[in-house]
Parts: sequence; structure tokens; C-alpha cells
Amino acid sequence: MKSALRKAELAMGGKKPVAKPKGEVEEWVAALSGQLVEIGRELAREKGLPIAHFALALKAAQGSLDTQREIAGHARGYLDFLEGFMREARGEGRQ
Repeated sequence: MKSALRKAELAMGGKKPVAKPKGEVEEWVAALSGQLVEIGRELAREKGLPIAHFALALKAAQGSLDTQREIAGHARGYLDFLEGFMREARGEGRQ
């Protein structure tokens, strides 16, 4: 996920990918990155949101991933955080 966020952020800044994706995982990351870029462009076209603002939001998401990983001490920390966050957002409370 973090890799896709970073690639999308760079692409929105005008940087081209260094190499073509190799393998299924890299292809998935490239596709996700492309979708994020398209979302940013669509928001710019339809809502007038500057691309730079969307790129900053992606950077913030990357920082959030890093923070949750540090807090939890493992890579799954962000997913665990999101699971609890989504439960709470639905009004189910923490479990």
C-alpha cells in the first residue's frame, strides 16, 4: 500500500516510473498507483482540487502508515488500526 501511495505521489509530481512492473505484486501496485493518480486528476477536473493538495493527502496517508507501524511494532499495525477505526465509525465501538 505504501509503495502505491509513493508511486502515485511521484507520478502526480510529474516523475515517470523508473522501471516496468515485474511480477503480479508489482503490477497490482502499479495499477493501484494509476487509479490513485486518476482519482487525483478527476478531483482536479470536477471539483477544482489542486493536484498538489491530493498529493499532500497521499503523503499524509504514508505518514499515517509509518506511525501505526511504529506504534504496533509490525507491518499489520495500520490494518489493525483501520479495523478498529471503521468499527468505531459505524458506531460499533471498540472490541
